[in-house]
Amino acid sequence: MNNSKKILLLGVSIGTVMLTSCGGNKETETPAADTTATAVAPAPVSTVDEMVDFKFHYLTANIPSPMELVDALPEAGIPFSKEVLNATENESKYNTSVQKAINFGIYSVDMAYLTTNEEFSLVKGYLNSSRNLAKSLDLTETFDKVVGNRLSQNSENKDSLKKVIDEAYYEVDNYMRNNERALAATQMLTGSWIESQFITLTLIKDVAKNEKNGMLFDKVFEQKRHLASLVSLLKEYEKEKAFKPTIDQIYELNKVYDAMQVADASNKEFLNKLAAAVAKIRNGLVK
Repeated sequence: MNNSKKILLLGVSIGTVMLTSCGGNKETETPAADTTATAVAPAPVSTVDEMVDFKFHYLTANIPSPMELVDALPEAGIPFSKEVLNATENESKYNTSVQKAINFGIYSVDMAYLTTNEEFSLVKGYLNSSRNLAKSLDLTETFDKVVGNRLSQNSENKDSLKKVIDEAYYEVDNYMRNNERALAATQMLTGSWIESQFITLTLIKDVAKNEKNGMLFDKVFEQKRHLASLVSLLKEYEKEKAFKPTIDQIYELNKVYDAMQVADASNKEFLNKLAAAVAKIRNGLVK
């Protein structure tokens, strides 16, 4: 599995719910002459909605990693810009579980963007902010277990640094797979998807399409289908009051994407409209 796909485990596969609940066989004392008196406790009942579980599996199988989009930016000749990142100083503002989960996803994409652009001096700050959010979400152990002092030891090596970040998020995935955390996983996914679109659209909205960067515009059009799948999943959480305002904004954004034609993906007027719609949501999520 390549690095981008593993890092996606933070936002997409992180939501694939594989349960491990307490329970199992329970033996009772039996008379010497009776060897059949072993009572077996009933299997634990899952509290995960089957439709949510199905939609997570569908999303995991059918959408690419949000990280792949930002990974493609330097390859397409798009210069690095610090301005598109969510400032680490904002981390202290996130007090609700929704804010923490969404911005955990946002920071994961920011770290992927920094690493692929070899902005090593900034990565540590973002990893620390992510760790703080992880602690609030009961995920800090997964960071400390993997990162340790490896970050400082590999701070100037792109491949090694990617591996450290990759393994940290892989451990987060392992934890989430063994806990019923579908709502938080959906919020992380939403944050990572929005951030990948925000960074990409902000940087290419005024750029002319050419042979080198053409694939980026193609990927922007592909998001029309991927967002439709995300919307389908979000419909399962409309009763979550704290999350509902964001869900409603995603629904409105989906209308803009739904209207997009192939030619619009490289049309500056449409791209600016799309970029503004994404930025409005994203900037509301990080403030």
